[in-house]
Amino acid sequence: MPDDAELLSVYGATECLPVSAIGDHELRASRTAPPAGHAGTCLGRPLPGVRARILDADATGLGEIAVTGPTVSPAYHARPDADAVTKSDTDDGVLHRTGDLGRLDDEGRLWFLGRRAHLVTGTGFTLATEDIEATADTARGVRRTALVGVGTARCQQPVLCVEPLPGTSGATVLAAVRAVLKDHPEGRRVGALLIRRGFPTDPGTTPRSTGCGWPAGPPAGCAGGAMRVLVTGGSGFLGREICRQLTARGDVVSSLGRRPSAALDHLGVHQHLGDLADEAAVSRAVAGCDAVVHNAALAGVSGPPRPYWATNVVGTRHVIGQCRAHRVRTLLHTSTASVVFRPGGLEGVDESLPVAPCHLPAYPATKARAEALVLAAHGPELATVSLRPHIIWGPGDPHFAPALVRAVRAGLLLMPGDGGNLVDTTHVRTAAHAHLLALDSLRRTPETAGGRAYFIAQDDPRPLRELTRHFLRAAGVDARWCAVPPRLATAGAAAAESLLRAARSTRTHALSRFLVAELLHPHHFDLTAARRDLGFEPPIGFDAGIAELTHSNDSEDPPCRTATTPSAPS
Repeated sequence: MPDDAELLSVYGATECLPVSAIGDHELRASRTAPPAGHAGTCLGRPLPGVRARILDADATGLGEIAVTGPTVSPAYHARPDADAVTKSDTDDGVLHRTGDLGRLDDEGRLWFLGRRAHLVTGTGFTLATEDIEATADTARGVRRTALVGVGTARCQQPVLCVEPLPGTSGATVLAAVRAVLKDHPEGRRVGALLIRRGFPTDPGTTPRSTGCGWPAGPPAGCAGGAMRVLVTGGSGFLGREICRQLTARGDVVSSLGRRPSAALDHLGVHQHLGDLADEAAVSRAVAGCDAVVHNAALAGVSGPPRPYWATNVVGTRHVIGQCRAHRVRTLLHTSTASVVFRPGGLEGVDESLPVAPCHLPAYPATKARAEALVLAAHGPELATVSLRPHIIWGPGDPHFAPALVRAVRAGLLLMPGDGGNLVDTTHVRTAAHAHLLALDSLRRTPETAGGRAYFIAQDDPRPLRELTRHFLRAAGVDARWCAVPPRLATAGAAAAESLLRAARSTRTHALSRFLVAELLHPHHFDLTAARRDLGFEPPIGFDAGIAELTHSNDSEDPPCRTATTPSAPS
């Protein structure tokens, strides 16, 4: 290239491109050095009109890079979950959290230190991957390195995987790496070095992950009891919280879903895209896992049975089959308390109550069939358990509470009956916590919980009228309960179902006999079995959860107040 040509390195993300740039002339002239003696990659100064800031910075100035400016996209298309994690309104416009770690030096230049999801955390220290790796990569004979954390979050052992150049001695390379790390302020934290003659090339695997960090598990002698867990439906409301709790404790988590999730990417969860009805997609996702949380399902109170059967039954068969094919030892199924619901309601029932002999809609019918398949698969080679959470809610709930808000018209909430029936619910953190307890129980003592189903709830049943008042007020909506005669509500639901069947419609609809029955009758459960076998206790109470929900809603836009009927509890 001509002598006066300049090479520019441009930094940014799809949601905010470009952010900054730096030319080779500046790098050569200033011999740019990282701030405070740390390593990393210089990204240059933010471009005109773009403002970069460091969020949640520690004492060394390390934090997450966030950006405002004309290049920042205002929102994801139809992805409120991603918006909630990465977007916020500021006086400078929309602030986007990139998920990248960085610092700003005294000259206003950005430095990249790795991904936030790849931090290695131990007692009294936090290590960024690009910080350590950029130093180690300068050692003679090194092709590349990857810093991983072994063990549970905040108690990890830093291990550096080292790939030497062909023809070099492993011992020589390790000595060279130790020598350069000795001069790094945090180099002494790296407790072990591991020689690898080639990192995985499969895009579905990476040695840089939270938790254990190796696609095939830790080598012999590594510390930590982290699992490689696949969560089907990880981008959903409950699935996302399960993924969050698993990664928080140091497990290596992947997800199978039909569309990508920015929230999961923010957590460092590897995402497989595919449908449960596609057995090949299920196989690719299950391969290499220690455990599977089968959380994905098609839910609804109405509609033709074929889509429910394809997802909930055929999809579950594929999951069970691929768990066996890939020698996965642990399978946890997310069922629903609706599998036992029958006219007249449920009052303090336990797991001795059999599945309902018949179901009005396809959802509980297919979930009951899927649960039976999972429990029948329990054996010495595959330990299985099924959880039945009931009416899941909490911050970010896209179903239950928003449906109540949409049902309000002119300050009235039209509901069948007087709302005196007692109903129990499940906070999303409670439901996810129960999943982790069940996974651990299956690993430690599969003979205790294996092959069984468990009800999960807050163990705090309240009148439906009181519940709806709490959820509506948390959303900033005041509405008066307007009782519809039960016979009239049931007749209207039956008429709506008949019309859609006659029209051979494939649409689902909110008004159904199943929903009316659930709104009229009590449904709460005896949780003794979950307490005894799983050590279950709700980690958050109902009132605390409502306060949390109110606070989260206060920071969001006012809810939509269009009029429809609330969807069925799960």
